[in-house]
Amino acid sequence: MMAEQEQAKNDLAGEIHIEDQIEGLRLAEDLHYARNRASFGKPSLDLLGEYLGLYDHLWQIATASMPVDPIQEANLFTHQMLLECRADLARTMLLLLRTHLIEAHAQTRRAIECCVWARRVHLVPTLVKEWLHIDMQTPSSRTWKENIKASLLFPSDSPQLRALRERYQVTSRCVHPFRFSVEGRTAIQQDADGTIGLTYSFFDPEDIRVYLPTRFLWTLQTHDLIFNVFEEVFADEIEIQAERWRHYRAQVTNAQTEVGRFWIATTERMAARKRETGGQ
Repeated sequence: MMAEQEQAKNDLAGEIHIEDQIEGLRLAEDLHYARNRASFGKPSLDLLGEYLGLYDHLWQIATASMPVDPIQEANLFTHQMLLECRADLARTMLLLLRTHLIEAHAQTRRAIECCVWARRVHLVPTLVKEWLHIDMQTPSSRTWKENIKASLLFPSDSPQLRALRERYQVTSRCVHPFRFSVEGRTAIQQDADGTIGLTYSFFDPEDIRVYLPTRFLWTLQTHDLIFNVFEEVFADEIEIQAERWRHYRAQVTNAQTEVGRFWIATTERMAARKRETGGQ
């Protein structure tokens, strides 16, 4: 299996040259997606399904007792942010499977932002009225800016929010065009006639692709922290079905532990194989 995956990797080394560049990119993405999905294996894909299912379970719990006026109580906003986080997780994983590791961080960054905004508006429900009136032409008010600043979104006295802020900063550095976020995408190429040209790849180079399993688990661990924040936001609703919710979370945690062991063992085998072949 390892030899087949290595061959598949080599097959993707070249560019797909067709006149329609968008279609060429889509085809290349499909090849990366197929290769990465196969290398992930069923346990990893099942784990992703467990996380998406956990969002579904929380949605069911959170919507079981909606108030008469959901806008007044900011429930409409917090529920919307919950769905946005679920969607961001799905988009992140699709980008990872298509070998867009750097771009995937933008979706995780947005998920972190959605959950901390949900917490802040939950604490100050009047902010939801401000949120409803902000659009592309109307700038946010001073009240909004004062209540949505970093020190309030990520208070220093909350260990889980401090951890989320650190991950938010990591994702932000990848979103911005720093050197490490674009490194390896361009290369100098000399044609047979001696002409020097510059080539560009839409995909992360191999030395970044090897971190795909790590990015996969890191993303899920980030959503663990996001779930912790939503547990605070929906504390009253969860309390009604506390045992059920704890069961779901424990089930997902156990599955993540097993998949983590699988990837550690796989990484160790790959490292040993690389040493045996002299890095070839």
